[in-house]
Amino acid sequence: MKKNLLITFALVFTLSLMITSCKEDDGDNNGNDNTDPIASFTITPQTGTVNTIFEFDASASADNESALNQLMFRWDFDNDGSWEEDYTTDPNTNHQYAQAGTYTIKLEVKDEGGLTDESTKNITVVEEGDFSFTTGNASEINVRSIVMNGEILGLGDHQVSDHGHVWSVYPDPGMQDSKSSLGAIASTGTFSSTCELLIENMKYYIKAYMVTDQGVFLGDEIAVSTQSSGNGTPCPGAETVTDADGNVYNTVLIDGKCWMKENLNVGSMINASTAQTDNGTIEKYCFADDGFNCDLFGGLYQWRELMDYATSEQNQGICPQGWHIPTNDEITALKNFVSEESNALVAMGQTANSTNSTGFTGLLNGYKSYIPDEFVEFSRYLKIWSTKQHPSGNSSIDFTLDKNNSAFTELTNHQAAVSVRCVKDN
Repeated sequence: MKKNLLITFALVFTLSLMITSCKEDDGDNNGNDNTDPIASFTITPQTGTVNTIFEFDASASADNESALNQLMFRWDFDNDGSWEEDYTTDPNTNHQYAQAGTYTIKLEVKDEGGLTDESTKNITVVEEGDFSFTTGNASEINVRSIVMNGEILGLGDHQVSDHGHVWSVYPDPGMQDSKSSLGAIASTGTFSSTCELLIENMKYYIKAYMVTDQGVFLGDEIAVSTQSSGNGTPCPGAETVTDADGNVYNTVLIDGKCWMKENLNVGSMINASTAQTDNGTIEKYCFADDGFNCDLFGGLYQWRELMDYATSEQNQGICPQGWHIPTNDEITALKNFVSEESNALVAMGQTANSTNSTGFTGLLNGYKSYIPDEFVEFSRYLKIWSTKQHPSGNSSIDFTLDKNNSAFTELTNHQAAVSVRCVKDN
């Protein structure tokens, strides 16, 4: 009896293994590593009337395995669960709404393997003549300016005393931010204004605005990036470098040295009131304890943290593999290369006379002082650590760029937190 039970168990176990093995070989996608597509689309305009023909563009959608012309698109223009348009390979379409209201548009994208992704956005439709306007589109994008074309769709019973566009490097700009002023207007139609005195290669958030006898009104928000000056040469064979978090940085070759073109932004954000410690986790401060500032300007690091708690003057620190924290000789050579003038290293538009002729693209993002919780000198200084430590062990040399066209080295207390630019190993 025991022998029969053993034989039965062996047969069941063997059959189970065979079935499991077949399932593993078969895979979820017939052995293919197919990944979901990414659905993305824009609407022009984002606000309109019942007479507006809205244009929908899904050409920003993407898939790792399928080209854009191999993807399929379908649309639900009011998110009621019914697809007004069935699958097509054309990523562009248009639609006109018969009634005023706020509508949610759903896009579904399907790849060749049958995987799908969805994206939704909202638009506002008003009756013809009702007070309404739209931020519009950028008709011209330059290194230091963006020309915006907005549209007044209806004035209703509003008396407009001023209108134009507001903009900021931060989302949700308002009247407290930079703005154009086009004055009063009493008719519908398009209007054009210039967002000016901008920083090169920087994303700006822009809204149209109207000042009327009934209040201040802001339009829909769009994001537009200025052009790069194009100065500087990427490092041959190393045009980009990726850090431990997957962030990608451009590079620039200056006087034979390969530098990161942006400040390092690796690690986890902590608040200014919390000390950076040797705990196995890269920690960073963001100016004003705002994580968005790290996205814009990179992280701020105390010297011991960025050195990964080592003291050697030849040190990778928290830089990517094959890169290192700049030495005192390297920052001194960079200072001498620009004759101690910061304009050649600072992004165009960051100061009135900055040229960024080297392509270094420095942004004057300030730093965290050694006085706890205090962030200082925003728009005045960019400070970059070197590996050179003072014999006291309490401070190290940094490279400072200021708004007054000075580039110099100085000792900075280790409790301060400043920026990092990595240099490629020879």
